[in-house]
Amino acid sequence: MDNPTFRSDTVLSDVHLHCPSKRHLMVRLNAVGQPVFLSYFKLLWSTEDLASGKHVREITIGRELQCKSGDELCDKDSSNIEKGELNSEGVEALLDDDGDLEVVRRPRSASDLQAEDLLRDIVCPVILMKGKEDAFEDEEQECTCSDVVKIDVGEDLLTMCEQNVALNKHLIEPGGGEIKVKELDWLKDEFCTDPEAPFSWSEEEIADLLDHCSVIMAADVFYDDDLTDALFRTLYRITHSLRDSCTVYLALEKRLNFTLRHMDVTCEAYSHFRNTLNDLENLQDGKMKYTVEPIKLDFCQSLVYERIEQLTPHANAVLSRQLTCCLQQNSRLLVFGHRYISQAAAKIDVDFDYDGPLMKTEVPGPRSRELMKKLNGIQNAEAVHFFCNYEESRGNYLVDVDGNRMLDLYSQISSIPIGYSHPSLIKLLQQPQNLSTFINRPALGILPPENFTEKLKESLLSVAPKGLSQVITMSCGSCSNENAFKAIFMWYRNKERGHNNVTKEELESCMINQPPGCPDYAMLSFMGGFHGRTLGCLATTHSKAIHKLDIPSLDWPIAPFPRLKYPLEDFVKENQQEEARCLEEVEDLIVKYRKKKKIVAGIIVEPIQSEGGDNHASDDFFRKLRDIARKHGCAFLVDEVQTGGGCTGKFWAHEHWGLDDPADVVTFSKKMMTGGFFHKEEFRPNAPYRIFNTWLGDPSKNLMLAEVIKVIKTEDLLNNATHAGKALLTGLLDLQARYPHLISRVRGRGTFCSFDTPNDATRNKLITIARNKGVVLGGCGDRSIRFRPTLIFKDHHAHLFLNIFSDILANFK
Repeated sequence: MDNPTFRSDTVLSDVHLHCPSKRHLMVRLNAVGQPVFLSYFKLLWSTEDLASGKHVREITIGRELQCKSGDELCDKDSSNIEKGELNSEGVEALLDDDGDLEVVRRPRSASDLQAEDLLRDIVCPVILMKGKEDAFEDEEQECTCSDVVKIDVGEDLLTMCEQNVALNKHLIEPGGGEIKVKELDWLKDEFCTDPEAPFSWSEEEIADLLDHCSVIMAADVFYDDDLTDALFRTLYRITHSLRDSCTVYLALEKRLNFTLRHMDVTCEAYSHFRNTLNDLENLQDGKMKYTVEPIKLDFCQSLVYERIEQLTPHANAVLSRQLTCCLQQNSRLLVFGHRYISQAAAKIDVDFDYDGPLMKTEVPGPRSRELMKKLNGIQNAEAVHFFCNYEESRGNYLVDVDGNRMLDLYSQISSIPIGYSHPSLIKLLQQPQNLSTFINRPALGILPPENFTEKLKESLLSVAPKGLSQVITMSCGSCSNENAFKAIFMWYRNKERGHNNVTKEELESCMINQPPGCPDYAMLSFMGGFHGRTLGCLATTHSKAIHKLDIPSLDWPIAPFPRLKYPLEDFVKENQQEEARCLEEVEDLIVKYRKKKKIVAGIIVEPIQSEGGDNHASDDFFRKLRDIARKHGCAFLVDEVQTGGGCTGKFWAHEHWGLDDPADVVTFSKKMMTGGFFHKEEFRPNAPYRIFNTWLGDPSKNLMLAEVIKVIKTEDLLNNATHAGKALLTGLLDLQARYPHLISRVRGRGTFCSFDTPNDATRNKLITIARNKGVVLGGCGDRSIRFRPTLIFKDHHAHLFLNIFSDILANFK
C-alpha cells in the first residue's frame, strides 16, 4: 500500500479512495502534468468550535501542487497543514485572484511546451445574473418567501438530499422555512409531474416556483459536454419563465473523474463550459440579459452533509455558504443538484468507520504466526487465518495483531450484523442497568430473569417470520437445527398417536434406541446443503467431505439441488428443466422411503446454499417445494442461519418467495446474535425438558439483538443491503466480462454475492492475495468466493473492493 501502482485506465477519483492519504502518490501524478488535489486542509476558521473539538474531521479543501519529480513535496506547507497552523488568512493566501486554486495543466499537444503555455484555464465559481444588475446586492438581502426546493436527479441522490435536509433542520426552524426535495433531470425538457414517481412536481408547485424563485444554485462537473449543454438549456428555460429577476450560482466541480490515459478530458470540457457561458452572456434575444461575475471564496463550510468523495471544496463551499445565508433570511431558492457518473457513494459514519485498508506486513504477520504456534501447542490451530485486534477493529474494518487494517467482506463467517465496535452496542454495554445481564448468565429453562419475556418481544418476536408465533433460543446454528429436528419428530409422532397416550412399550424401547419409542423418521435434505456439525445435522450436511469423515450417520434421503446456469436470462428453459428434475426427485424420495417403512417427517433447505457454494434456486422452485412438503404431510424447515438478518435485502431470505405460509419452522443464528428457531404453535413441545439444555441461549444476546434491530430500522439497512449489493454485483459482472478466465457464474441477492473460479487452487490464491492487499474474503463450495459483508457495507466500500480486486485480477499469474 505504501508503493501502489496504477495502470493507465485507473480512474483518478478511485486513486483517492484506494490510497486516500498518500501525498507522494499525488505528487507523482502531478509530476506527469496531471492536476490532483492534495486535500490536506482542515476547517480552522471557528476557534470556538476548534476548542470544543467539533472540527476534527478533515474536509477536502486542497492545494494543488505542480512538482517536477515524484519525490518532490512542499514539506513546509504540508507540515503546517498537519500541525493545524493555518488560519483563514493562510488559506486565503493559497487562492488566486478569482478565489480558486490555480491548476497547472499538461499541454494540449507536444508543441505547446512553452512555459507560458503551461498555464491553462483556471476553474472558478461564477455568478450568473438575469435581469436587473442589483438583483442580488449582498448576503444581507431581504426576501419575503420562505421555501427552499432542493433538486437533483436519481432516487438515491434525492434520498440523500432528504437526509441532508434532516441533518440541517436546525438552520431552518428559526425562520420557519421549508425545504422540499424534487427531481429535475437536465436531459429532459420538462419537470417530472408523474404523481406515481417519487420526488415529482405538482402543477401548483411549478407555478409557485416560477412566481417566486429569486436564487438558483447549480453545479457542473467537467467530463461531459452534453451534460454542460443540458445544464445551460435548463437554466435558460427556467429563468426565461420566471416572473422576476434571478441570481444563479454556478459551482464548478473539478472532480477529475477520468483516466491517466485520457488526461485532457477535464481541460477540454472546461473550455466547452467557458464557451457556452460566454454565449449565454452575449445572448441577444431582446428579452433577457445575463451578467457573469466570479465569486471570491473567503468563507468556510457550515452545513452538516453526506460527502461525495470526489467533490472538490468549491461546489460544497459555495452551496453551503449561500444556502445557510438564504435559510437564515427565509428566502426562496431553487438548488440544482449535479448529474454525474461516480464510482464512490456518500460516505457516512466517518468517525465510526475507517477510510480504507492499511497494510504493514503480509498476513499472517510475525505476531500472528507466533501466536498460532502457541495455540497449536494446545489445540489444532491449522484453520486459524490470523489473530485479531478487536479493540482497534471498527465498522467494516478488521485489524490484526500486526497492525494490518483490512476491509472485511467475510465478517466472521457472516456473523457481524452492524460492524465492529458499533457505537450503539458500546453504549448498550455501558448502561448500568444492563450490567447484570452480561455478568449473570442464567439457566433460562428453569430460572429466567424478570424481563426475559419482554426482551424476547423487543428482539426476536419483533422480526418473527410470517405465521410463526413461537420461539426458542439456542447458542449456535447447529444446536438450533438439531433441536428443530427434534421438535419436528415429536410433532409428527403426536399426529400419528392422535389422542392416545404414550404406551409403556414406547417408554421402554426408547431407552435402548429401538422403535416404537424411537420411530424410524427421517429429514430430507439436499446435496450441497450445510446445516451444522452435530450428529443429526451432519446427516443433512453434504457440502464438504472433511465435515463428515469418520462420523457415523443416518440413512436419510438426499435430493439433488438445482445447478443453475448463468447468466440466468440466457438459460431460462434449461434452468426450469433442472429445477423440475430436482423437485421430481424430492417426491420420488419421499415415496421411496415410505415404502422402506422410513417416514420423511420433514424437509430442510437453505434459501441459498451457503457453505456448499452459494447455490441459488428460483423463488418458484421454493414455492413448489413448499407445496410438496404440504402435500406429503412433511414439516418444512427453512434454515436461515446464514441468510437471515437482512443481508439479502429482506430480513429473512425466504420473504423473497412471496408466500403467505412460507415455513413451519425457521432456524437462525450468526447475524441474529443468538441461535434458536421460530415455529408454529402446533410444533410446541407437549411436556417440559423435551427441548432443553442448560443455557437455552443467552439473555445478553437478546439485549444486543434488540439494539441491532433498532439500528437496522433507523438506518434503513435492509434497503442499504439492496443498494450496496447492486453496486457489488454490477462490479463483479463487469470484472467477469473482463476476466472470464478467472471469474464465472457471478450471482447474488443483496450483498449475499459470490462467483466461481477455475479451481480450488486459484480460489485460494486469490483470497490470499486479496488479504495481503487489505481485503478479507471467504471461500465456499469447491471453487467459489463468497461475500458476507456487514449490513453497514455501502456503495463506496463496494467500489473500494472492486478497484483493489480489479488490479489483483489484472496482475494475476
